[in-house]
Amino acid sequence: MLSLELVWQNIISPPILFFALGVLAALLGSDLKIPDAAGATIAVFVLTSIGLRAGVAVSKVGISEVILPALLAVLTGILLAVMVYSIFTGVT
Repeated sequence: MLSLELVWQNIISPPILFFALGVLAALLGSDLKIPDAAGATIAVFVLTSIGLRAGVAVSKVGISEVILPALLAVLTGILLAVMVYSIFTGVT
């Protein structure tokens, strides 16, 4: 029963519901548009939320547990960006 409860909680989560709303709006032919200012405000809110959650998580485990995975993630991102750039521009 726990797995069905988890599935239900994931289905009714705000990101999934907003995605479903967007799909429904597209299917109905709506010209739903979010103003630029609202989009920027939402982006700032989301980034702030992510930063605060990450800060709380780091404070619980300590920076020494997080620094190596964080550096590896940054290096992986740089490596992928360089690889994709070289593929699309033909640079070898």
